[in-house]
Amino acid sequence: MKKKILMLIPLLFLLCGCSANVDLVVNENGIDETISVTALEDNYLSKQQIKDSFREFIPAFAETEIVDTMPDQKESGVDYYEKTTTELSSGYVLKYKYNFGLSSYVKARSVMKAFTSSSVIKNTNENTLTLSTDSAGILLFKEYPNLSEIKVNIKSEYPVKENNADEVKDNVYTWVFTPSTQKSIYILYDIEDKNNNNNNGNNSGGIQVVRNDDKENESEISKIANENPVLVALCALGAFFIFVIIISKFAKR
Repeated sequence: MKKKILMLIPLLFLLCGCSANVDLVVNENGIDETISVTALEDNYLSKQQIKDSFREFIPAFAETEIVDTMPDQKESGVDYYEKTTTELSSGYVLKYKYNFGLSSYVKARSVMKAFTSSSVIKNTNENTLTLSTDSAGILLFKEYPNLSEIKVNIKSEYPVKENNADEVKDNVYTWVFTPSTQKSIYILYDIEDKNNNNNNGNNSGGIQVVRNDDKENESEISKIANENPVLVALCALGAFFIFVIIISKFAKR
């Protein structure tokens, strides 16, 4: 079986002017993502060539290396986008869909390839959910010069408290990116934790933070120390008292 490495967005973007929409639906179960690419035939590419240029199976997570197999097929243990194809009179609309968990979305292939850094922060103390990226724009334009525009549309039933969207229509918040665009995505939701009416104090700090950036991850111990300085101080004090008691016993012997 022949294999070679490919990027997520096909090399077709180098040959024709294409645009893409990224539609996100945020709900209590996670984030449903649909990537739609519109590709039209021209003097260089026929409809059949366009159709053949897009892979059937693309891994949903960036940690999985993309391999072009002949024939195009799935590999066991890998999560893939679900692909659908809609034929137009002069081309195709190709859609790739996957339902991500809230904590796993920053590791999505689309996010990792598009942004230098991103974060998903759920604060159950304040009942908020924040989605954000860095302000450098979308990296894919540098790899694919003929990619003309990417729209990111985010929709949810949760009320929006803050945002920096370019457009808002029918509860859909839209950010429009072109090759020259340098800006961030930021949206803050007021969420309602339906399962937290009686948590019996089992809320670990009330904040769940998931980040993707170019810095090395802190160790779990460092994170706990940074987020709970009072707890660390109490533990240190307790250890000191235990040390004093042990020394005192030996001193009496």
